Amino acid sequence: MLKSAKKEFTGRHMLIIILAFFGVVLLANGTLVVVALTNWNGLVVPNGYVASQKYNAAAEQARIRAASGWQGHIETGEGGRPVLRLYNGKGDAIAGRQPQVHAARPTHENADRDLVLQEIRPGVYRANESLAPGIWLLTVRVESHQGLDYAERFRLTIR
Repeated sequence: MLKSAKKEFTGRHMLIIILAFFGVVLLANGTLVVVALTNWNGLVVPNGYVASQKYNAAAEQARIRAASGWQGHIETGEGGRPVLRLYNGKGDAIAGRQPQVHAARPTHENADRDLVLQEIRPGVYRANESLAPGIWLLTVRVESHQGLDYAERFRLTIR
């Protein structure tokens, strides 16, 4: 009859198991730290306290803009170029403006850019450049000599 050889579990085996376990944990944590430090920092504004001091004035301006009845709609045009449509409270196109558009990726500061829009029809403005596929946050501002008439943020997906 054959006798099976059983190896004895020693302290050396336990040490190897513990070192392997903690080695995997440290490797995973190290990887997560490197990924976190090399990605977007998450800041929306550089100084939250300063931004909070301007909140009441910004809220009042938003109420005034909402009372004007201006509305905007943004969509993807040909070649991934954003197209903005502006309407007043009566549904008439708002023509002859210079919309300022800031395009930003939600998770990558390096892709942020300002877009120049040209009016292609009354109340319809198209960007001169295409945006890369993905999700973009577009901040639209339209000013006149009386002040800020319209401001809104849009989420746009370019396919």
